[in-house]
Amino acid sequence: AVVMSVAGSVLTAGNTEAQAQTLASTLRGVICQALLPSRQGDAYHLASECLTMTPEFSALITAGNFAGLRTLLDQETLDPSSGTHSMNDELKRLIKQRKVSVDDARRASTDPLNFADVISPN
Repeated sequence: AVVMSVAGSVLTAGNTEAQAQTLASTLRGVICQALLPSRQGDAYHLASECLTMTPEFSALITAGNFAGLRTLLDQETLDPSSGTHSMNDELKRLIKQRKVSVDDARRASTDPLNFADVISPN
């Protein structure tokens, strides 16, 4: 959501294809962070999402295919060596460790449509 928002605002404001190519070639990654209150209310826990640029991400940005970024981010998350991880994976870990509430995690999700998968019993 953050990458799509940033890239979308750059590319939909009447900017050129050359600017999209510049963004895609200079961007190294995007990090989104959220601090969530602990269930006890005495601390905060960090959840983050990190998109590490790859040629595939660059191609999507160059093409203006922002809808494809989430799908690729989710695929890259499956490979620990990619350097990419999703907010929902971090939230799932914090929920399983009983560090944060489901409601707080839901509010912090960058992918609310797929958040239900985070709290499913699987």
